[in-house]
Order: sequence, then C-alpha cells, then structure tokens
Amino acid sequence: MSFRPLGKDSSFPRTIAIFLSIGIAFWIFDSIVDYLFFYEGGLSDLLIFDIPAHELYVRSSFLFLMLILGIVSSKMMHEHDRTLQESEMRFRKAVEEFPFSIALIDQDGDPVFINRKFKETFGYTLEDIPTMEKWWELAYPDEKYRNKVL
Repeated sequence: MSFRPLGKDSSFPRTIAIFLSIGIAFWIFDSIVDYLFFYEGGLSDLLIFDIPAHELYVRSSFLFLMLILGIVSSKMMHEHDRTLQESEMRFRKAVEEFPFSIALIDQDGDPVFINRKFKETFGYTLEDIPTMEKWWELAYPDEKYRNKVL
C-alpha cells in the first residue's frame, strides 16, 4: 500500500496565507465601508495613510488575529496529519501480519495492497496482479470455472 508522505506536502504556509488574505480582505472591506459612509477624503488615504487610531487598532488587531488563527490551524492540521500517518502505519503492520490473505482494492477494483499471507498462499506479488481481472485469470485459469465462481 502506498501512503502519501503527509509531512512532505505541508500546507503550513498555505493555511497562514489564507488567513492573512482574509485579514487583508477585511482591511480593504472596512476601508471601503468607512469611505462610503464616514470619510470625507480619498479612498487611498483611508486604505494606508490617513487611518484614525481606533481604525488602525481594529484593522491591525483583526489582521493579527487572522495570523494567529492561521498558525494555530496549521499546527492542528500538521498534528492531525502526523497522527493519521502513525495510525496508517499501525494498520499496515497489523494487516501485514494477519494470519489470512488480504487484498485491499481501490475504487476501480484494482489491488493496491496485498499482505504477506496472500503472497504465500497464492504466490503472486502486487506486480503480478495489476488488476483484479488479472488475479481472477491467474487464480482460476479455466474460463468456464472462473465464470461460475464469479
């Protein structure tokens, strides 16, 4: 069974970027609302330069909150990935040592994992049976009998 390397394609920076984007979008949205309803000057001044102290506090606090949420959610996702990977490895070890044959197949019906007992019982490796159709042919070479079993 092939496991995707969870730690290698980390979404840590992507998650932080998403939350920071939300914070920046809030900053812009709040500037537009202020401009439309409360401000007499130009919009560019309200976005960056001529920001009242209370607005600067609210916007920067929200931006900081989004940064913190991005970091926390990224850490939680990383921890979840690590736990999932450990669980998958324990499952793989257990299935590998089962005293009976096991073949795990994907949604297309093709085998993605066979345990040690399967290899011992049938004498085939995963490379020998790229599809379940191929396994049926190998396991039941007589076409009439194979159709009856199927």
